[in-house]
Amino acid sequence: MEVFVFIWIIRSMIIIAGPVIGWFQISKDANGILVGVAVALVVIFVEILIEMIPLDSIVAGGLGAILGLIAAK
Repeated sequence: MEVFVFIWIIRSMIIIAGPVIGWFQISKDANGILVGVAVALVVIFVEILIEMIPLDSIVAGGLGAILGLIAAK
């Protein structure tokens, strides 16, 4: 339960930080805020998708990609 709450605290911080970063880095109007919110939501969505994939599959895929790049040279 504590890990679940911690993950949602981190996700909330990302949702808060996204519009702030968009405001200061993209533009100082609604477009910057919308871009920041969109990027924050995409980051959280990708994190949730990666969380569903078993760790051994991620490691095997990474090793396969590295070995494939080495073999291609």
